[in-house]
Amino acid sequence: MMRKANASESIERTAEYSAIGEKRSFVNWFLILVILVFIVVVWGALVRLTGSGLSIPEWPIVNGSLLPPLSDGDWLAVYKTYYLEVHNISDITTFGVIPISEFKTMFAIEYIHRLIAAIVGVLFIVLAIQSWRKKTRRNLIGKMLGVALALLLLQIILGGIVVREELKAELVAFHLAAAYLFFAMILWAYLKISSQSQANRPAAESGKLSIIAWMATGILFLQIISGGLMAGSGAGFTLNTFPKIGDVWIPSFSILFSNAYGGFFANLFQNQVLIQFIHRWWILAVITAIAFIHAKAMKAGLTSRGKLAVLAAGAVLILQLLLGIGNLVMKVPFFMSISHSATALILFALLIITTFEITFGGKPVDA
Repeated sequence: MMRKANASESIERTAEYSAIGEKRSFVNWFLILVILVFIVVVWGALVRLTGSGLSIPEWPIVNGSLLPPLSDGDWLAVYKTYYLEVHNISDITTFGVIPISEFKTMFAIEYIHRLIAAIVGVLFIVLAIQSWRKKTRRNLIGKMLGVALALLLLQIILGGIVVREELKAELVAFHLAAAYLFFAMILWAYLKISSQSQANRPAAESGKLSIIAWMATGILFLQIISGGLMAGSGAGFTLNTFPKIGDVWIPSFSILFSNAYGGFFANLFQNQVLIQFIHRWWILAVITAIAFIHAKAMKAGLTSRGKLAVLAAGAVLILQLLLGIGNLVMKVPFFMSISHSATALILFALLIITTFEITFGGKPVDA
């Protein structure tokens, strides 16, 4: 009897260890997905800054293939396609074109962007299927992953449209918005399945502060979208003075909403002065919101992860402000602009983490 009992306990222990190991593996793969999404979003900024987005004017294939060119003849064909589709020039020998070596670099940047995005898509589908097949995970993050799937499909469609429409400012901004929302869903799902802490706070306080944290995240999100419009419209290359916009604090209404562009939305997406005006002044709302969250959250009994996120958000915000000013005054230098894009996503992630910790108080969940 003793041997049977020991054998039974051993089987149960083995099953328990197996379940723990499987959950740890699932959580780790989700973390990898979060990191890959972060990379693909920041890499998208690299694509934009290097002008590589149209180096592959076809989508999703490249001259009839999913593979990059493998021979000199294939490279020449892609090279010619680029100038025919983008510049409407069929004879590249009579045009002052970029060297093919430079074109290959641009091509590689865009191709890697598409490749990482494809890996993200495949990994997400695998993890989503695993989540939907297990009841506890389905109840925990199933609906969230359904929304993320819709965002992923939208992102794929927008990626193709952005290429087809040759990087229009509003499409670049929408593409960025969808990427950030997808990242937020994936990060939130990871936080839910990885949470193991035990913070305790009054429900009423948590509820009020949670709403404020969501509002702060939304305010930052709008600032990021206006940054997408800055990038897509080239507004960062004009009025490169600080703190004034040119010689004034607030441009005249006739300049902010010029009849030369048309109606309200045309100005919002094309008027560089209006776009820069919004991006400059909305940051004050971001600063106020994050400062308020910092003051309130640190007194609310947050988990160690929550406290670290709040403190880091304040530091990253200061860095982001300095990078934004430098980016404007120095007319969008490459490395500063890439850093500005990366820190924006880091700050967004920190606010998502802060909001999660405030909302759930670090209550443990079973995935």
